[in-house]
Amino acid sequence: MGKKLLAIAALALAVIFAVPTTAMAAGYVPPGNVSSSGGTVASPGQTKTIVFADGSFSAGESVMITVTGTPTASLGSPSYTATATGSLTITVKIPSTATASSVYSIQAVGATSGNVGTYRLTVVVADAAAGGNSGGLASTGGTVPMLIVWSAAGILLLGIALLLVMRVVRRQRAQA
Repeated sequence: MGKKLLAIAALALAVIFAVPTTAMAAGYVPPGNVSSSGGTVASPGQTKTIVFADGSFSAGESVMITVTGTPTASLGSPSYTATATGSLTITVKIPSTATASSVYSIQAVGATSGNVGTYRLTVVVADAAAGGNSGGLASTGGTVPMLIVWSAAGILLLGIALLLVMRVVRRQRAQA
């Protein structure tokens, strides 16, 4: 019994120290090290500057940038290199055809350090003509004519009355 417990404990220790965790597999850039002027919100056609703070990457290393999202956003440069302090500044151009459902994920991966930094931009489209109103307050209220509303209510009441009459007639026939 003692040998079995010792073998199980040794196996558990081997598994704990032999299997690298996700955080050990590659370095990551803390979310607080990545920022953009104006935050994580972008407008269609806007160019956003994203900054990875000092120490995010190794000094002078090449950094591969990928941007995912639809429609496709473009980068200001095809290749990026971290500064001597390990910081990085990139520019991302949001297409003018981006919609309010467009979300862009920017990922920067250091070639030598393996550090991974991510940033997410959400597109917000200004609704200048809210409800068809040209620049004023949003149009509120119904657009269905009141005649249709009252007609529908009347038909509904007639249907309920018909069901009640049918129920009464059915009970009378069952008692007879």
